[in-house]
Amino acid sequence: MNDHELAPSVRFVASKSVDLTRAARLISDAFLIHASMSGRDRVDADGLRQELGSTGQMIEAWIEDDLVGTALLIPAKDVRRDLERPVLERHLPALYFGLAGVRPDSMRKGIGRAMLTAAEDTARVSGYPRLLLSALREMGNVDYYLQHGYTVLHAWDYEREGQPYQFTVMGKELGA
Repeated sequence: MNDHELAPSVRFVASKSVDLTRAARLISDAFLIHASMSGRDRVDADGLRQELGSTGQMIEAWIEDDLVGTALLIPAKDVRRDLERPVLERHLPALYFGLAGVRPDSMRKGIGRAMLTAAEDTARVSGYPRLLLSALREMGNVDYYLQHGYTVLHAWDYEREGQPYQFTVMGKELGA
């Protein structure tokens, strides 16, 4: 980060206090920079509400009065996605970090790393020995998380609308 750039402040917001429409738009905009995702939103407000459930919270990253990043944080036992649930269950107890997005004009400024660090710190303080997450290899996310100490727990190859993907569940042991 350059001296003239401001470090993001990261805060946690209870699911009932989140502006779900704004958060879903930021997440979808972040996903849309990848050509294979163009033309479709990753999540809408209702989908985000469902993913948060009653135990989730959002991480919000701000620079001054500007929301620049957001992610979901939820006990992994409460993740409802059928595809990854069996893998997550083998690695409980854990906290799950998902739907991370940084506004495209704010990428590569340490915002994603700040949110990931906040999630790891929260997991440790809350007594979770690991943080789990999911990533698509084609978006470069798997390599990003590998650089930050995560390991691949399981990966699936699949195709959507003629486009091949590799969906990957990753985890990091956080220690005491």
